[in-house]
Amino acid sequence: MSHNTNNTIYDISNVQQVLINLLLEGIKMLPLNTTISVKASEWEQCLVRINKLCSTKWNKNHKHIKANLVFGETRKCHRAGKYKSQHQTRIAQKDTKTCSCTAALQIKQYISNRNVVTFCRTRARVYHVPGEREEVRTLPLPSEAIRIIEEQLKSGSSCRSIRISVLRQIDDWGVGVRKPNYEEIYNIMRKICQ
Repeated sequence: MSHNTNNTIYDISNVQQVLINLLLEGIKMLPLNTTISVKASEWEQCLVRINKLCSTKWNKNHKHIKANLVFGETRKCHRAGKYKSQHQTRIAQKDTKTCSCTAALQIKQYISNRNVVTFCRTRARVYHVPGEREEVRTLPLPSEAIRIIEEQLKSGSSCRSIRISVLRQIDDWGVGVRKPNYEEIYNIMRKICQ
């Protein structure tokens, strides 16, 4: 595992500088086996920002309990694991989100430096490419989409006008971001109103 040679401690405003470009325009990636230091007070926001820029999500896998750590965990790719249906596949059934990806991200905060949390992607992604159209469907809906829908509901607009308005607002979000479709917007509205 290599270390951050320039000793830069990143924060939410500059964490994108450490990311490298993928072949897909607008999609970034954490460098493999490179330790990146971020401010401890902003590590969660930095991870959210990295997830958005890299068109990915890291799920908690297990925590590290060691004497030299304040905090430590390994997160796995949201496409990790393998799903095997116990039933016959239905015609209208969605494809599984899992594809046996082995990518892993280690997050650690050492006792010797409590002001810094380190990220290190220790395994490469396999069987999928973040940012591809088929890939984006596996990401959760962005909180911004839900916030827009909530604001529209508070204004008292009709269901149809809310859905059309939200679709127009999210149209320019760019690549690598899951954009809700017409039916998903309706389902979110129903969930919020219940």
